[in-house]
Amino acid sequence: MSIQHLSKLLYWLLLSPIAGLLCMWGYFLASIDSFQALAKQEVAYAIQWHTVDAWQLYLTCVIAMIPSVILVWGLFYLRKAFFAFQQNRIFEMTNVVHIKRFAISLILVAIAGTLANIFAGLILSIQHPSGQKILSIQFKSYDLSTLLIGLVFWLIAKILIQANDISKENQSFV
Repeated sequence: MSIQHLSKLLYWLLLSPIAGLLCMWGYFLASIDSFQALAKQEVAYAIQWHTVDAWQLYLTCVIAMIPSVILVWGLFYLRKAFFAFQQNRIFEMTNVVHIKRFAISLILVAIAGTLANIFAGLILSIQHPSGQKILSIQFKSYDLSTLLIGLVFWLIAKILIQANDISKENQSFV
């Protein structure tokens, strides 16, 4: 499969996670009870759910969405790079910018995911009795994986800069 065909396929395939995340945001903001049910399953610390008010759930929901908002931003730029690749515009500086932005988004997703967990615990336990508030700092394996993949894409962008320079140099000889 050629670079152009694969890029076109990936360009269109990236629409599904973007659309899925947009639908998820709308669903959880419209149905906060569903978010609470999910939070009860996923939260690793002992929240006294009877003390949690609606504003805490909405604030936690918004904070929990920050990493996915950053990811959608990054996927948008990755799609732009794939669009350029499918048009055989491979060694262009705009692609480097798009890939760097995607790399930055992955690095920020890893950091924001960790911070979102910290703030979720604080917000959901804010009405707990004194001494029972929760400060939980977790750096999960998928946060590390996301961070490493972001760094790999950053390196790919740096390699593309050198490839772009070589391409320009080769064109000057022709």
